Order: sequence, then structure tokens, then C-alpha cells
Amino acid sequence: MKSFIVDAPAVADLTATLREAAAGIGEIPSVPAPGPGATADFAAALAHAIERANERGWLLREEASRIADVMDLTVDAARAVDDALARELGVTLP
Repeated sequence: MKSFIVDAPAVADLTATLREAAAGIGEIPSVPAPGPGATADFAAALAHAIERANERGWLLREEASRIADVMDLTVDAARAVDDALARELGVTLP
């Protein structure tokens, strides 16, 4: 039989780091649009690329936050299972 071991302090450190990294994903500022001419198409393509990168950055921040929340819930669930089993067995866990 294999045990499922959760190092709660290590998971807490990892989730804090993940949340911190997610919060650090900033938006790319837009560039001023040049007037008409040869660079207008390039500027439009660049503006679109920046917009898409910012959308993906937002999605990444949201997903990282969701994963951190799930990690916390997993630790809470493991702790609850251990506590319930300990009560059933009449044992005190550290």
C-alpha cells in the first residue's frame, strides 16, 4: 500500500509563490498608433498581438489562481481525512 503524504507547509509555500507569480503577470502597454502610411499595417498588427498577449496573460493569471485554490483545498481535504481517521482510531495526530 502506498501512502498519500501531503507536506502542508511546503504546499502553502508553493501556493503563495504561485499566487505571487500570477499577480506579477502584468499587461503589456499599447503602442501609440502612427499616422497613415507604411507603418500603419505593422502598428495594427502589433496592437492586435499586444491585445492577444494581454488576454492570454489574464487567462494565465486566472488559471494560476484557480490551481493555487485547488492546491489549498487538497491540503484541507487531506487534513480532514486524517483528522477523521484519527478520531475513529482514537489517536492524536501531530
